[in-house]
Amino acid sequence: MLSESQIENIEILLKDVAEQEILPRYGDLQEKDVEFKGLNDPFTIADVRSERALKAGLLKILPNSLFIGEEEYSENPEILSHLVQADKPVWVVDPIDGTKNFIYQRGGFGIMVALLYRGEYLGGWFYEVSKGNLTGYYKDYGLHYNQENGFYSRFCAQKEQGDSVVRGWAGYKLYVHEEFQKVLNQNDAYFEMTQAREPSIVAYPLLFQGDVDFLLYRVTYPWDHLPGIAMAKALGGVVANWSGQDYKLDDTHQGLIVANSNESLETALEYLAKPLAKAFA
Repeated sequence: MLSESQIENIEILLKDVAEQEILPRYGDLQEKDVEFKGLNDPFTIADVRSERALKAGLLKILPNSLFIGEEEYSENPEILSHLVQADKPVWVVDPIDGTKNFIYQRGGFGIMVALLYRGEYLGGWFYEVSKGNLTGYYKDYGLHYNQENGFYSRFCAQKEQGDSVVRGWAGYKLYVHEEFQKVLNQNDAYFEMTQAREPSIVAYPLLFQGDVDFLLYRVTYPWDHLPGIAMAKALGGVVANWSGQDYKLDDTHQGLIVANSNESLETALEYLAKPLAKAFA
């Protein structure tokens, strides 16, 4: 669906928005520039301005398409229905993934975008502004990393032969729950788990590059995951909710596993996700 010129314009747009709306405010935010949508969920003027510019640019690149943005969703939750009801291409955008990193100048933040049509992933983009790295998935072209660094064609496995331990990554928000600690302690022989305070734009490349075998999440807003899922599927990855069912595009609280193989997925489901689904029910 996307022409070469549209692809080029999308990449230019991501970089332009970063240069004009995000980087000038990095390290220069005032108190009035930071607000909260909920407890411990900040957003900044850069998030708002970035999303506004991305919406205008993407809808111009692909006329007659629809738009779901994280900041717009907070004001109009009904737009999530575009993912399952609309007969038009839908952009899903996180204007700054890793807002806390952006606020506290820790690095590890950027723009994430996915494009879907009737449930099919047409494209996905990570532009990690803090490093200037661009990863783009295009349905007809494959997964491209940082332009000059070429393509991922499959997951880059780093496990040693015969190693039966599955390596997983889970966000720190899971680690604070007693239920998670209990399930993990009961089954730690099967896993080597990493706890990190990193956003999706940092976590998903760990999977692509072979540092971990699966990612585990409890809350799953589409702008945080659809770009990464598009890329993972392009590399042969598999996705399920915590009950082992297909992940639905508009699911937000059914849990998520994104894995590099069916074997990794089944291990994570049996010993982590399914027990967690029961514990949190």
